[in-house]
Amino acid sequence: MPFALTGALHPSNRDAVDWSEKGLLAFGCHCTVVVLDVLKFRIVQTLDNHNSAINLIAWTPIPSIMRHTLLDPKLASSDLSGSIVVWDVLTANITASFRNANTTALYMKWLALQDANRDFLLALHSNNALILWNSDTGEKIWEHRFAFHVYHFSLNPFDPTNIAFSSTAFNIVLVKNVVVHKAPASQVSFLSLYPNDKSVAKDTQIVHFEYHKGSPNVLLAISANEIFVVHVPTTQILYITRLDTASPLLQIISCRDRDAFYVVHQNGHVTFRVAKFKLPEDRVGGHLQYEVACFNENQRNTSRHRVMATALCPVTQTSVCLVYNSGRIVQYQLKAEKDQEVVNYRQNFLSDLIEFNADLKNVYSDLRLGQHSVYGGLSQNLTTVAMRPMENVDAIDPNSLEAMHLAAVGTHQGVIHLVNIFNCHIEKDLQVHSSPIKCLEWGGSNIIVSAAYSNALSTSSVVRNDIFATDICTGMKKRIRPEVDESPIELMRVSFYQCYLALAFQREPLEIWDLRAMRLLRRMSRACPIIVDMAWSGKHHNVKTVSEMNVYRENLVVLDNENHLYHVVVKGLHVRDGKEVNTQWKNGSSQMRCMVWKDDVLALGDSQGRLGIWDLPKKQCRQTNPSARGQIIKMTFSRLTGDHTLAVQHQHHIVLWDTDNLQPIQHFNFGTSSAPLDMDLCGVTPIYIASDSTFRYASTLNRNSAVAEKDKPLLVNGDFVRQLWSVAKGTNHTNFEKFGVEATKMIQFAFNDTSSVEKCARISRFLGDLNFYDLFLVVKSALDGSQLPKHLMNLWPSVAFQKAMADVLKILISGTKSLDQLEQNVETALVLGKKEWAMDLLLNNDLHVGDSRANAMKACLISAELNTEHSQCFTKMIATNLIASNHISDGVQLLFLISQGLDACRYLQSQGLWLQSVTYAKMGLSDSKDVILKWVEHLMSDTISHKSSALVVLASLGEWREALTLLISQNEWNTGRILVNILKENEVVFEDLYAQINGDE
Repeated sequence: MPFALTGALHPSNRDAVDWSEKGLLAFGCHCTVVVLDVLKFRIVQTLDNHNSAINLIAWTPIPSIMRHTLLDPKLASSDLSGSIVVWDVLTANITASFRNANTTALYMKWLALQDANRDFLLALHSNNALILWNSDTGEKIWEHRFAFHVYHFSLNPFDPTNIAFSSTAFNIVLVKNVVVHKAPASQVSFLSLYPNDKSVAKDTQIVHFEYHKGSPNVLLAISANEIFVVHVPTTQILYITRLDTASPLLQIISCRDRDAFYVVHQNGHVTFRVAKFKLPEDRVGGHLQYEVACFNENQRNTSRHRVMATALCPVTQTSVCLVYNSGRIVQYQLKAEKDQEVVNYRQNFLSDLIEFNADLKNVYSDLRLGQHSVYGGLSQNLTTVAMRPMENVDAIDPNSLEAMHLAAVGTHQGVIHLVNIFNCHIEKDLQVHSSPIKCLEWGGSNIIVSAAYSNALSTSSVVRNDIFATDICTGMKKRIRPEVDESPIELMRVSFYQCYLALAFQREPLEIWDLRAMRLLRRMSRACPIIVDMAWSGKHHNVKTVSEMNVYRENLVVLDNENHLYHVVVKGLHVRDGKEVNTQWKNGSSQMRCMVWKDDVLALGDSQGRLGIWDLPKKQCRQTNPSARGQIIKMTFSRLTGDHTLAVQHQHHIVLWDTDNLQPIQHFNFGTSSAPLDMDLCGVTPIYIASDSTFRYASTLNRNSAVAEKDKPLLVNGDFVRQLWSVAKGTNHTNFEKFGVEATKMIQFAFNDTSSVEKCARISRFLGDLNFYDLFLVVKSALDGSQLPKHLMNLWPSVAFQKAMADVLKILISGTKSLDQLEQNVETALVLGKKEWAMDLLLNNDLHVGDSRANAMKACLISAELNTEHSQCFTKMIATNLIASNHISDGVQLLFLISQGLDACRYLQSQGLWLQSVTYAKMGLSDSKDVILKWVEHLMSDTISHKSSALVVLASLGEWREALTLLISQNEWNTGRILVNILKENEVVFEDLYAQINGDE
């Protein structure tokens, strides 16, 4: 349950945002982690444990296929002090907390290298140390220290053991073989975005970069006004463009299902770019273009209103959220231009908008990036808060505004927020003033009386006070007193029965107003002292009925700056002069700062933190000793009948007191990160606003609470997930209406008349189970030959895979500028069987790369006919020796040159280069099945434990018996039954395995 409502962000909250596959957006606001359910676009949880500003947030990875259980979502958050906290989000429990002494985490990501374990957190710290943490125990597994500055890193989604780091002077550091059991080796390689520009300053950095989630071995990077697309193995730049824009670039976010990305500017401008290859048919060359498919509508943002963080939904890839420094979150959604209706979140996916056809091209119609949802937090610079009185509330509908427990929050912008304290949601905003609100009181259950002032157009100290009574239901406001140049208003108190209004000014006498008739009853004489505080009695009154109207007699006590108390009686149109009341506090004692009156108890607080409780009938006063908490700023009694719980506000503390026994009940310590600005009580529970622009409902000393079952977000609701999957199994007989009408509409696709595999793919995609989604896509492709997206490129048929690699190679050849690039591109050409391309590249005199004599000799070797048995045996022997001497590249090229690619792939596997062996097998072998099956054995080994990946690979090969056997061995009966139903539907039958799986019901 959210106990806090946040507002403007801290500058260090920049980039502290992450979007989970389950549709939850988490972001940092000062020291609080805020979790937003994107389906409803409402806050569902706030997590508060940090003592300094949060700078990083990372959701845990989704469970693998082989260890798939309905676990509550977890996330890690870090702050400027270096503390890293791992949260169970729904229960609000801290599962681990740890830190690296005297450092701050600069970036962190979860490392998912095995099926069984998802508890490894990889963090880059400010001392250039890369640390792998065990989030269960909070212990370091290993630490690697860089000898140079690194600021950010990105995991290769196709091979998480490879990591790229950003460094100074637009350099990217590439680190390989990052594994769990040992730290990476010190040997690294460098990639520069400006390899030939020596003028790049050493202290400059890349603004943002990441590995492309949809294209293997491609890295995206941005500077302030340039976009780079880099091919990592060759370090060649595939695409570069300079943008003529007044707003610098902030972030680049790649898509998973298509070769496309979003670019976000600091002013909130977002563009969506899609890859387009422009290649000649008969020769090498061409270029890669990322065309602007669409961009969002122009936003009229001031220079102070800027984007702090951005996130892309990892499932739909059509929804982008921008988090502004004001705390405002704007969601943009990509959709077809022809679609005029608003499409709900999780109903619109990138793969539906952009087709990836058999020619491996992106095909799409006109697209539009429109604003979909807006979440507005509290305004900046909160000033005051007041709890709505509920005594006279008589509403029929408990969900209506008239029946809600509301807190009115005044702001520096003149806006009054009406906050539902039980869910910390803003129910309504009222723009009452154009200047900061100084005082705010409830004049009834539906009326707010507020005061603000703006400086007059002169150099004098007079102002113009605006005092309005506003109806919260209609929004209609009425001015209570005329607007004149006068002294600023300091205090405003509405009487207990909302009949009268007392106004105190800096240098003007006290005024008493009839609140119902909105007329001045009396302005006190000029001899009226400077007023420190005022309080109306809730007991000492009487009622007289005149002409069907109740005339109340109410009592006001006024405290001046010399510790004098004055008693003022108001009855109807008559205001009696104030009479001084004898007290124990005189001129010589500490300065009284505030007071509050309830029943027969008058409480006063002074500048030394001393609290005095005056029992009026007994004429006795009890008081505490001076407190180290500092002066008392404000006090308020509970409104519950007969309850004298008192809330006392100090500079960094709020204390609840039992005034009957003069004992503290609860103590809220704010530390140094924030301070309370104002507070009130809801029953006996404090509500307060703090200096970090946060409103809080402090029901317990623990600031965090579990999410109630009825409030759980739909995509993490275990009951909903189980019922939706039962539809795929054909065993569902449950009505989904209990989850709401909107939920029922969203899952209509599950009841459509489609194939089982397509239905399963859509359900898993809707639920954010991307591992299952990939599995069902692969199963469908193996059964009907449908084209897989590019992030599953390693599972493509060899023909499509070879075409894609050849298209990229054409561009790389035309951009070859170094010896390393020349050698890598020649190797790729030979593996693909493109001997002519390799020879043309070696003999290209315009390149001036490498030794032209050696290049010519190598071109002659490539052109030679090595068909005889002797030449092949001799070449194979040389290749084997080269591989044994660690000249792997040369040996592999020779083996492919003599059509011994299978041996080359086996040698690569023996060297631990498994992904490269599979890639080369698909590129250069007519049948790569043996190599891939060997890779499957490697994935299933206990040391690697990637059985989920092995299952997907087996499905891509159509090895159904082996796939089912693997599921049975891992006791994955649910997944096994779903796969059995799919195969039966496609007339693939293994009776023995089917009986074994279905017999485990």
